[in-house]
Amino acid sequence: MKRIIPILLIKDRLLYKTINFQSETYIGDPFVALKIFNEKEVDELIVLDINKSIIEPDFEFLNQLASEAFMPLSYGGGINCTNTAEKIFRIGFEKVVINSANINDFSLIESISSRFGNQAVVCCIDYKINFFGKRTCTFNNGRKSINTKIADFIKKAIDAGSGEILLQCINFEGKMEKMDLEFIKEVVNSCSVPVIGTGGANSYQCISDFFKKTNASAIAAGSIFVYHGPHNAVLINYPSFEKKNTLLSL
Repeated sequence: MKRIIPILLIKDRLLYKTINFQSETYIGDPFVALKIFNEKEVDELIVLDINKSIIEPDFEFLNQLASEAFMPLSYGGGINCTNTAEKIFRIGFEKVVINSANINDFSLIESISSRFGNQAVVCCIDYKINFFGKRTCTFNNGRKSINTKIADFIKKAIDAGSGEILLQCINFEGKMEKMDLEFIKEVVNSCSVPVIGTGGANSYQCISDFFKKTNASAIAAGSIFVYHGPHNAVLINYPSFEKKNTLLSL
């Protein structure tokens, strides 16, 4: 089943948007967005805490979110051990998103997946494209890079037990210009688990093109679901049931 997934970026219990993982812009109350997404019957929701000083998840806040959400939830941010993941699942989240804790060490993915199943673990792979077109894995909000090829990193994550890959291009994140469709297509065609592509979606037509060109399992986006119009006025939105069916029809 193809999915269209909004991403909520949370900092200090407030909703933000970023560009290239920087330029944080305050958007509003995440519970207002959640209420609208409930009404729109979104497929799934990804919640990512972008507070750079986060030590562990804000469990009280996440419990409030989960208690008011009518859709499957995934969460990422501050998850550094299996016990923390367990608390997230008990709150009501179906999946955890693991990123920075992965640097050359996939034991966390292995531990969580062996205990809760592969379907509960999403490996988030952020990458940058340099001036010469080379793509490299990055961590810690794009501040740290490693030389491991993205394809090799994905294989290690899957071998460790990741049941899904969230692939995000930092160059395009939040800019609403274009997506790295050819590379996403390449990853999807070589990947043995579902892939969620994100970074740069600028319109509903872009969503349609994404599914036509990549055959990915899902698209995730933030800006197009919180902004509207040429001046990026804040307006929480999501395609109607009929519009979504049109976007997903291949």
